[in-house]
Amino acid sequence: MSLTVTSVSSWSATTLLADLVVVIVAVVVVGVVELVVVIVLVVVVVVVVVVVVVVVVVVEVVVVVVVVVVVVAATAVNGKNLNLIAITTKQQQ
Repeated sequence: MSLTVTSVSSWSATTLLADLVVVIVAVVVVGVVELVVVIVLVVVVVVVVVVVVVVVVVVEVVVVVVVVVVVVAATAVNGKNLNLIAITTKQQQ
């Protein structure tokens, strides 16, 4: 009865090294893809927030301008009416 010792062949070591390289490349690729996805999502969120803020500011400015114009016009009309009423009252006396 003889005892046979087999050593790890170079083919097995090469296969393990190739598997290790494949795993490392896969991890790096997945990491890069995740990083790109996160960057794109952050950019999209920032753009959406900026657009919403700009729209809200523009709407507020338009509302303020409309209110000021309406108040000025109403004051002018009421002032003229009051002046006409005062003139009419003075003439009637």
